[in-house]
Amino acid sequence: MEFVLEEQVWTVLGPLKADVGGFAKMLEVRSSNGDDAVAKCVRKEPGAKREILIGDSTGAAKFQGTIPILDVGEHEDYWVIVMPRADQSLAQYLEEKADSLEVSEVLKILKDVATALAEINGEIVHRDLKPANILFHEGTWKLADFGIARYGNANTADSTRKAHFTSQYAAPEQWEHRHATGATDIYAFGVLAYRLLSGALPFDGNTREDLREQHLKSVPADLKVGPVRVRILVEECLYKDMEVRPRAKALLARLESIKETQVRPSLASLAEISHGHIRARARQQAELKAEHDQRTRFIERVNGARRMLETVVSTMEQEIADCVPTARFVDYVGNAAPRLEVEFGAAKLRFGRVEPIEQWDSPFKIIAASSISLDFGKPGRDWVGRSHSLWFCDAFEPGQFGWYELAFMEPIFENSRPPVEPFACLPYEAKDALDGVIGSRQVAWPVTLLDRSEPKDFIDRWFGWFADAARGELQRPASMPERPIKDIWR
Repeated sequence: MEFVLEEQVWTVLGPLKADVGGFAKMLEVRSSNGDDAVAKCVRKEPGAKREILIGDSTGAAKFQGTIPILDVGEHEDYWVIVMPRADQSLAQYLEEKADSLEVSEVLKILKDVATALAEINGEIVHRDLKPANILFHEGTWKLADFGIARYGNANTADSTRKAHFTSQYAAPEQWEHRHATGATDIYAFGVLAYRLLSGALPFDGNTREDLREQHLKSVPADLKVGPVRVRILVEECLYKDMEVRPRAKALLARLESIKETQVRPSLASLAEISHGHIRARARQQAELKAEHDQRTRFIERVNGARRMLETVVSTMEQEIADCVPTARFVDYVGNAAPRLEVEFGAAKLRFGRVEPIEQWDSPFKIIAASSISLDFGKPGRDWVGRSHSLWFCDAFEPGQFGWYELAFMEPIFENSRPPVEPFACLPYEAKDALDGVIGSRQVAWPVTLLDRSEPKDFIDRWFGWFADAARGELQRPASMPERPIKDIWR
């Protein structure tokens, strides 16, 4: 088989016995002049041609730190990129050496890779920097395989394969599918440097999810090998915040200024103090990241709960509008405004807004709360209506969240009864009732799942009470609880 490309014709000798490209097949080829090379064949899919364009740009700039492109073109369903054959990949070299390298050799490798990063200087983002993509060619280690790379100022799109990366080397922003920049490659450089110095990866989760959590929230074990300045630099590269990682040119300059010789003890002590400051900052960033992620997940759950309840509220709102044209919908503005308030005669039905409930897990976890109320009286009457709580919680099975309805009453020995009974409470107002404290408020309506896929019982019950209130026939419950209260607390 032959590839007829832009520069010349290449004869395929067979598959390359080396690291396999993630999105391509690698073949040994020979030019019409008898020169041996390697052809990378990338299937024609969205984003695939970008590697040829990036290869052209790196070749045109004659970067010393990247594998040059000898020829490009098409063959059937593939884009073909021809490169010189390298001696071996860094992954192969580390396997031969059993990950045991002298510090001087590690520094040489890191300087070579940093040179390549400084040359492309974030204008091109590799996004998959790892030992398999670092090749030894003409006496130096060079970057290769820009298969998921992109130009630094390009908008990330589905065709850039942003979800594809090597888990052990992926930066926090890649795990969150955010815009990758040159700082993303600096993070991968930090992972690489950590491995070269210690012989182990900074994060060693057994699953992809474990690695995600570690890259997002954990700080690697303290490096014990190499000059202090190198260890500090590596830890800065591994910062969670991409904005404070070193820039590529600064990274190279700092590496070139590092000497392997022993520094004087007094200066070494100062360097160790600085090292401690760097680690403290890394821990702080990891803690802030974890806190931010937890807050983000909480907000997402509250918004999800709001959408779930909205299906019930909007159904009731629409049915009243369709069937009771003389009902009056009251519009409020402001943060305290209810989600829905509708008046019919003397009766008023109200749905409160969904409010977040943070850090509440007794006797079950509550994420959000709302309420539904009905009144038909005037101030001064001894009873004007009822209200029920609506809580988004995992009342019966840990982690199984849904909207639940419940209500409360004052202790039976109270001399006076409230004008709204039963009544809704926020979780902190109902703590004694939930904990079963004698002499406190009591649960008057059992915790009942509001099945939003089939809310017929809930809607029919409240519409029935609404009709009774509009006729002036709604009665205070003769006894409470109105339904049997079972021991629901875990």
